[in-house]
Amino acid sequence: MPPRILLRGLRTLSSPSAAWVRLRPQQRFASSSANTPEVYDVVCVGGGPAGLSLLTGLKASPVTNGLKVALIEGQDLHKNRLSQDASLESFSNRCSSLTPASVKNLQEIGAWAHVNTPRVQPYQEMQVWDGVTDARISFDWHTAKPLLTPRNPAQPTTIAYMIENVNTVTALLSRLEQLGGVDFYTSTKVNSIDLGTDTEKMDFSSWPMLTLSNGKTLAARLLVGADGANSLVRTFADIESRGFDYGRHGLVASLKLEGQGWGGPDHKIAYQRFLPTGPIAMLPLPGNMSTLVWSTTPERAAKLKTLSQEDFVAMINAGFRLSPTDLEYLHTLSSGQAEEVAWREKHTPVDEHAIPMRVAHVQDGTVASFPLRMRHADTYTGERVALVGDAAHTIHPLAGQGLNQGQGDAAALVRTISHAVQTGQDIGSTLALAPTTSELTYLTNRPWQTTRVRSRLMAATMTSGSLDTDQRVPGFIEGYVRRFWQASEDHRGTPEAPGRVVTLIDKAHWETLTDTVSNRLTSPVSTLFTIYERTQDASYQKSNSKIQHESTGRVWGAAYHIPASHVKEVREYLDIREINGYSIQFTPFHPAISTAEVTSPPHDSEPSEAERGMWAGIRATNTVSVTEEAGSIKCLVYIGLPENPQFLGAQDPDALARKILESKGPSGENKEYLYNLEIALLGLSHNSGDAHVSDLVRRCKQLEQEAGVGKEEGNSSTQGLYRVGSTEEQEEVEK
Repeated sequence: MPPRILLRGLRTLSSPSAAWVRLRPQQRFASSSANTPEVYDVVCVGGGPAGLSLLTGLKASPVTNGLKVALIEGQDLHKNRLSQDASLESFSNRCSSLTPASVKNLQEIGAWAHVNTPRVQPYQEMQVWDGVTDARISFDWHTAKPLLTPRNPAQPTTIAYMIENVNTVTALLSRLEQLGGVDFYTSTKVNSIDLGTDTEKMDFSSWPMLTLSNGKTLAARLLVGADGANSLVRTFADIESRGFDYGRHGLVASLKLEGQGWGGPDHKIAYQRFLPTGPIAMLPLPGNMSTLVWSTTPERAAKLKTLSQEDFVAMINAGFRLSPTDLEYLHTLSSGQAEEVAWREKHTPVDEHAIPMRVAHVQDGTVASFPLRMRHADTYTGERVALVGDAAHTIHPLAGQGLNQGQGDAAALVRTISHAVQTGQDIGSTLALAPTTSELTYLTNRPWQTTRVRSRLMAATMTSGSLDTDQRVPGFIEGYVRRFWQASEDHRGTPEAPGRVVTLIDKAHWETLTDTVSNRLTSPVSTLFTIYERTQDASYQKSNSKIQHESTGRVWGAAYHIPASHVKEVREYLDIREINGYSIQFTPFHPAISTAEVTSPPHDSEPSEAERGMWAGIRATNTVSVTEEAGSIKCLVYIGLPENPQFLGAQDPDALARKILESKGPSGENKEYLYNLEIALLGLSHNSGDAHVSDLVRRCKQLEQEAGVGKEEGNSSTQGLYRVGSTEEQEEVEK
């Protein structure tokens, strides 16, 4: 189903359940003073962590702090704030695990300084095991360090931070009050949302108009839905939310343990055991306190809530110690679990230091449960509408990413709005909100993509492809140049020491930049994208006579066609892989042959080393005939722009060569990327060479020669090209 264009023109929402937001074209808000709307740049519905982070980010930025913003929240936010002297012997059962990235964002917007830090617990280790087989995995920096690329020894080794949601909300509210400039409509509900009309003073025909329970009417240049899984804003925008119920409830409680944990106060450990009916997790809080999240059936959750304090404590301890068979029996008892568990534990040997300390007490009033669901909105933005947090997506607490996704949503939307303000765009327009859509898609899919490294198998080199293709056509696009002006933090470098990779740059924009080697520019070769797919290509090394030394703006590459059944998968793959590095443009791709055949590698003989390098990872590539009538092919390209976080701009060639030689990342050495790329582009056509790439190769090899590197290695670029000879090996690199 193709994506719908939202909020275009005046119409009545089609969903029967959305009858309350039927549009009234006849309504004219300027007809009387009582109905004159209060006009805002941004109106956020929902005062949870996501909505508050968004407004705090906007007000903390010098670019956007002049925007007129409002917050609408049905509850009294100022009534339920966390006291700075709250007792450390009691904690809310609504806790979240904040990642270091989320904490960094809160620090950048100034909210973390307002957090009640004695109530925050960082943890450095996770123990996760199967309840049936006892198969176990551990997560901790001590054992992970030798397996990772070199990192800063002084960098913190915290996996995440446990914090009460009320602590986060209180800190954000305190920061917002400090910044000022936000109109709060608390204890106020939204009665209806309509599109406005074209009035004498202003055209509101595309603006959302909110009628509040206090009688006021607000006009929003941009309406942000941070109002939870049952979002009224999402319903108004007619954005579908799809998903399913897990058939499980999450049982939560605040616990007091017999001690501070086996690692002591300075090394806290989180535990998670996967039982047949769902995982049981215990996450550390300050001192002897912990928070429980037990995913189980609705029936068992209901029964557990009725147990006495003694029996409930026994069931939690049993959940981490006894067999699934024992637990099945215990769940059938209406009472008396404590006595039964004590007897069974005597006959069940366990390593106490491999599981959490015993629970001694459950905090009164903290045992509760809620249904577990997965929901995902079809899109996160529309005309003058954006969704963040649970309004856009709801996931299982197993991932521990619900609140973190909301923080990522807010930060991404702040960046998008800032860019729109800086470039003079209408912050509510579909065009201005486009970057948010792709970035939020990445952030949302990330918990389900934990095994997919963003570098993606040699990433931007042309040495292989790993996607199913059925056509391959060499050719070129025009109007672009190719430069090693992109930073690489997760492919050929690290966050501490980014490498350098290539990017396409619009030639008109490139001509405005200072390029120290512009007089040596050739026809740049870069990886090209059809409207279906971006992938890599490799060819045999050819003579350097193929290099053109002219600034033609012609970029050579190969277009790969993806079958219709894989289009959606590939586009999602690209959005994830290229996030934060590139922007998307469409341009004509010109096949290099008028009538020709491009064939798959032969299957009736053993391929040569060069053929293995050329075809590694390219599957099911059939013969394709390109005729003169075909003309150009519409092509999708990812280009570098100054607003892309990884775009570096012009680089001194000598410094760039040294940087490439010293850089290394999860996908290998940066120089291997450069050398393989030169080989690949030289094999595309008789004039497809690139002076920029060849110049960098020359500089790198000269530096290596001066340093005495590579004398016994032969042609390092050729060896690098053939080192990865199969899809399986590529996947091992990715892992």
